[in-house]
Amino acid sequence: MKMVKYYVLGAILALVLTWFSPILWLSVIFAWISFSLIAVSSAYLLNYPALFRKREDGSIPIYIRWIFVPFLMGSWLYNEYARRTDKVPPFQKIDEQLYLGCRMSSQHVDMLKNNNINAILDVTAEFDGLDWTAYQLDFDYLNIPVLDHTSPTQEQLTLAINWLDQQLVEGKNVVVHCALGRGRSVLVLAAYLLARDPSLSILDAMDKIQSVRSTARLNKHQLAALEKIKNGGSLSLTKRLTLIANPVAGGGKWEVEKADILARLNEKFKVTVKETTEEINGEVLAKEALGDGAQIIVACGGDGTITEVANALTDKNVTLGVIPLGTANALCQVLHGYASKIVPISTACDVIIDGKTADIDTAQCNGRMMLLVAAVGFEEHMISAAGRGEKDSGGQFAYLKGLWEAIGKNDNLSFQVKFDDEESQHLETPSLVIANAAPLTTALAQGGNLPDVTDGKLDITWLTPQDSSDRQLLSLAELVFGPEEYKTSSDSIKHKQTPSISLYFDEEVSYAVDGEIFSASEISITTHPASLRVLTGIDHTQNNS
Repeated sequence: MKMVKYYVLGAILALVLTWFSPILWLSVIFAWISFSLIAVSSAYLLNYPALFRKREDGSIPIYIRWIFVPFLMGSWLYNEYARRTDKVPPFQKIDEQLYLGCRMSSQHVDMLKNNNINAILDVTAEFDGLDWTAYQLDFDYLNIPVLDHTSPTQEQLTLAINWLDQQLVEGKNVVVHCALGRGRSVLVLAAYLLARDPSLSILDAMDKIQSVRSTARLNKHQLAALEKIKNGGSLSLTKRLTLIANPVAGGGKWEVEKADILARLNEKFKVTVKETTEEINGEVLAKEALGDGAQIIVACGGDGTITEVANALTDKNVTLGVIPLGTANALCQVLHGYASKIVPISTACDVIIDGKTADIDTAQCNGRMMLLVAAVGFEEHMISAAGRGEKDSGGQFAYLKGLWEAIGKNDNLSFQVKFDDEESQHLETPSLVIANAAPLTTALAQGGNLPDVTDGKLDITWLTPQDSSDRQLLSLAELVFGPEEYKTSSDSIKHKQTPSISLYFDEEVSYAVDGEIFSASEISITTHPASLRVLTGIDHTQNNS
């Protein structure tokens, strides 16, 4: 590349001047220039834009700026001269909602606002982005670090065009910029036009751009890179994924994690975001997404939000993904494995991107969707005692506090129970849990083997009455820590599998279903085998072997 030769020659010249300069401070300056240009040359020769350490918000660390001051000053002077003598405005409208331009700075803020631009795609590696302005004026911002006169990688281009498409779907006006709006940004914008309309040729896309911005052009290397990606069939907008987020789950985790989640998913999917409100729940939004033709629908929230979304997807040819933002996040542990307990969001994104699916059972509890567990007694009291405020502030300790209170009371429930087609029988217990799926952390559901979400059966676990809370605590310890063979022979722990169950009480009682509290005098639950396709990181077929 011609410009790299200039950087190398400049570095050699500065090094020679360092050696022969009789003045110490001049030698230091020349050495600084030489080191800076050698580093820049290395970045270009190795195609390593990450050398500039440009962050997601567009900022470059101060120590990097100091190292590259000689190079950055030269680039800035050249770009200032080029912009002042440029024949075109700083940015121009290429298509509906799409703008192409030079590097954005504070002097362009009013122009951005006047054109209702509210999203910025920065394709530079060597300059600070509009980071402070983007945050203060609420611009959506994405940086794809690409060196001048070079091309983005296929992964970068996929991320960029899907991010662009998402912004346009949300009705935003977007400006794509590099240093001068002539090369890198032109390549990205042309790639998006080609992905959106596969019937276009590269010449068609370039003609459309150049008809507005006459200085736009691609060098032979950039043109070859674009041709290779297009001819390889990799230049396309990916599967349509709708992400349904509960903004209040986990005390507002969505706003904190949103940018990272979208950055991960935009690498592979065409993402549409919908947020629940008090009036519009996840089921309503999932039905909208089905009508829009979504191929994957991701529920982003707690177990309640996931159940709402799943309710719209049973027996549909659409895949459900889940990203945990709640407190317990039990279903994610079942579907993603126990790594999701440590790094829940990263693990969930990995599972969604990997694309492995399984058809799992669902259940109906009094006409409501049930994915995890229904319960009366200890589990219900534990959930009832943990309100939204307690969960947001105390996390899972809020549940433990409720469980401790329930054990202390040691109240028993008396009712009739009917297992599938068997005769009804009387049962007295302080705790009964009916599980379609439950991780090990749902301790009160572990009366037998770990519940299998693909076996078409419900796992029923209940405790026998004890005459004191201390003895009941020992029963719970047996349930949590006892091996399977010990629990099978225990007098205080009972377990049964059945495809359906009905409970009959003399009066209305409170019961929990997937973390939500309801009340009724009769509770009927029936499995619906293999009725929901989900993205999973676990091989569920092993559970049936």
